[in-house]
Amino acid sequence: LFLMRVLVPLHKPKGVQVYHTQLAYCVSQFVQKEPVLGGVVVRGILRYWPVTNCQKEVLLIGELEEIVENIDPEHYRKLALPLCTQITKCFNSWNSQVAERALYVWNNETFVKMASQAMEEVFPVIVEGMEKNLKWHWSKSVRQLTENVKAMLEEMEPFLYSKCLVQLEIQKSAARQQEMKRKEKWERIEMAAAKNQFLQLPNCTCVSN
Repeated sequence: LFLMRVLVPLHKPKGVQVYHTQLAYCVSQFVQKEPVLGGVVVRGILRYWPVTNCQKEVLLIGELEEIVENIDPEHYRKLALPLCTQITKCFNSWNSQVAERALYVWNNETFVKMASQAMEEVFPVIVEGMEKNLKWHWSKSVRQLTENVKAMLEEMEPFLYSKCLVQLEIQKSAARQQEMKRKEKWERIEMAAAKNQFLQLPNCTCVSN
């Protein structure tokens, strides 16, 4: 109860940086003694994830990485998707420090082992994030780190990675077609509205002296 009602909610305040080292230590002690509590902690931290505080994001990524090393392996599959989804959002961050810290997580063997427990579920999310980084991210170092992680994942699951790339292209094509249909529909509506407005114009009579 103390963990769930006091320690986990302490991740929410903006000023968590002041006491985060001590907080992370306390939480890790709970998880080390009772690995089944790892799931509670991970979900709690994800619930309080910051939106605009980049320094806080870097701290929480490091804490999650440490917690994963002590989680009960039976919980890997349940936590793989929410954790990998958040890490993917982080390495897509425009803040290079957040993006680099999230990419370094993939050097952790325990994290990779956890992700491998649910490859079919997490790979589509990860692959989409990787391709987005390689195409759009402004930071050269982030793109280079992304290339390294991509090479590792392709080596680990080459068929699945290729399958996800094909699926991603199909989704992009479908999205483009949907956008074209939407534009065509709006053009028809605008033309119909203009025509209707023209037909409703009152008749004008010119009178000359």
